[in-house]
Amino acid sequence: MSAHVRRHWILLKVLASIHYVPCWYDSCGNGFVIRRSNLAALGAGVCVSGCYYYHDFFWQRRFLSAMAPFTLGVTVIELFTFSTIPLAMLLNGIVQRHRITQLLNVLFGDDLLLDSYDTEDRTGCSYYCIFVKLLFVAMAVSAGSSSFNYSTFMLTVFTFSILVRCLSMLSYLFIYHLCVTRIKIRMIQLHNLFRQQEHHIERHLDYFFKRFELYSEQIEQINRCLTPPIMLMFVLVLVELSYSAYEWFYLITLGHPDDENFDNMTEWTNSQFWQILYVNMLVLVVPCCESTWTEVRSVEETARCTRYFDDYRLQNTRAAKQVQKFLLKNLHQKKKFSACGFFDIDNTVIYMVFSSIVTYLVILIQFKQLENDLTQPVPYNGTANGTTEAP
Repeated sequence: MSAHVRRHWILLKVLASIHYVPCWYDSCGNGFVIRRSNLAALGAGVCVSGCYYYHDFFWQRRFLSAMAPFTLGVTVIELFTFSTIPLAMLLNGIVQRHRITQLLNVLFGDDLLLDSYDTEDRTGCSYYCIFVKLLFVAMAVSAGSSSFNYSTFMLTVFTFSILVRCLSMLSYLFIYHLCVTRIKIRMIQLHNLFRQQEHHIERHLDYFFKRFELYSEQIEQINRCLTPPIMLMFVLVLVELSYSAYEWFYLITLGHPDDENFDNMTEWTNSQFWQILYVNMLVLVVPCCESTWTEVRSVEETARCTRYFDDYRLQNTRAAKQVQKFLLKNLHQKKKFSACGFFDIDNTVIYMVFSSIVTYLVILIQFKQLENDLTQPVPYNGTANGTTEAP
């Protein structure tokens, strides 16, 4: 078993059991394979997704019917997105199962030559793993403490339903993070190979170009195989953070939480904890994509600055022509991570998200003000026949 697979074996097995990862690791063949047991995992995933929809829109309809129109509209959008994400992960696993299996085999397979050039974890993946574990514990503690304060069994089930879905989304994002980070590790190893063997690189040029092309192509595979559910997660992040910003605005302007949604400050604080947790989705996705793309460009820049272009005696050699062909081939290729081609996943996503939150905050304030104007009783200022009464 690969050391990288062994490190995250439990997480991969749990996600495979509900078909969010549509393959299992075969320790005998040292690779990911699609088994017949995937049908059972698919059935479990369908049942879980169906339970989410039933729970959110049928079991909780008594609470939905008691909400004000403004709160109801935001809640329906939130619940629909929240319930659709597990189904999207399941359907994505069905449609992309062969590509995802191939992707995991390429990224988590052993490469003896490259692994010999870098043995340290310089990508911070271990720190992210600890970070995710701490988030798991924090969410479990928060959900457990909240369940003791609820008077009804339905609210307790609702809390643990949110907990399970948040954990599944966070796990899926961590798998995405691992795949992106594996590309970065391979690029660092290729960079070290080129630097340390620069004077004898002719022996490794073919290997270097094939490995670079293999791992850089996995960027497009990740964009195709793993990002459709992440698109919905970005939508959920916008909804949750926008409504969190509105609740902060309400608290600052009036000095107390919204009485329609919260009975006391403790409930408001717990709600803010869960909403702010969605920032972690950006933390797991954006920095690793930006740093991996930077490392890919760094490898290309290293090849461009090779000595074959500095020494005119080597410019017409076979190795120099191979390097030049490699650079020309990758000159116009945009190897960037994207969300299904709609936008690139880099540092500009953070600016886009927070600028969108400000826009949606203004819209929420306007809708709330409109609702207050429509629900306020009109003062009586006339008789039944429309004439004004005398003072």
